[in-house]
This record gives sequence, structure tokens and C-alpha cells, in this order.
Amino acid sequence: MTLRESALRVYCQGMKNFFNLRSFLLLFLLCAPTLAQNWVPYNSPNKRFTASFPGRPMVAEAAGLCTVSFTKSDGAHYQVMISPANPGQTNIVQMRVDLARKKEPGHKVVRLGSFEGARSETSLINDIVIVANGFSYSVSVTNPKGAPPADAARFLDSFQLR
Repeated sequence: MTLRESALRVYCQGMKNFFNLRSFLLLFLLCAPTLAQNWVPYNSPNKRFTASFPGRPMVAEAAGLCTVSFTKSDGAHYQVMISPANPGQTNIVQMRVDLARKKEPGHKVVRLGSFEGARSETSLINDIVIVANGFSYSVSVTNPKGAPPADAARFLDSFQLR
């Protein structure tokens, strides 16, 4: 092997290592936000609930309705909506609980303390509805680009009444 061939071989090996390192760094940078995602606990002092969001949630209140929500960069939307309970909302929650009791696919009964609600996991939305403490709670995860994200269960599981 000539000196030129040897130098070319060393150069090519170095370039190969350089591109492997660049590919690794690019992949790491693309995945890092997902790996390092910090969930933020939210405690609602006057609405008597807690939940963890995949980022710092926004709070909006108007006319008795309170919405605590966070939207990820991929469009997935995490939300807790609270309003004073009324007979119509109580009836809707009860209908959902009845569906869950009938073993309707994608529906199940949930208990939060002494309160009973319904949890649905479908291809369009994952949610919990419950009437408790004089409020109607709707906890949901949606994604306009398709099925709810893989961490939807983590969000729903984090919801607790106080």
C-alpha cells in the first residue's frame, strides 16, 4: 500500500467516524426533548384537584368555567375543564358510567375518593368525566393529528380530587 493510499484510508475512516458522530448527535438532539420532558404538577386550590401536565399549563377562567391546559409542539392537547355542576352534566356523567357498567368497549368506571365517574379510551380521545365537590370535571387528552399520544394514560392517571 502506498503512502497516498494509506493517507486516503485514514482520511476516509476519520470522515466515517465524523459522520457517525454527527448522526448520533443529530438523533440525540431530536430525541432529547422527549427524553427530558419534565412533567409539571398543578394544584388547584379552589377547584380541589391536582394533575401533572407535560409542560407548564395555562389557566383560563370566565363565567364560572375554568380550563387548565397544555398543548405540546406536536399538537397533543391536555386539558382539565371545571364548571359548577348542574343536573344536565350530572346526567351525562351518569350515562357514561352506565355505558362503562355495561362493559361498552373503551369505557370503564373510575372511583376518585367517594366519587364515581367514567373513563373512556378511544382512538380519538382519552378522557375522564366526574361530578364531585359541586363541580363537573372533564379531563381529556386529544391529538388533532390522530390517536391520543402514548403519555395520555400518564396524564389521566395523575388526576386526583382533593
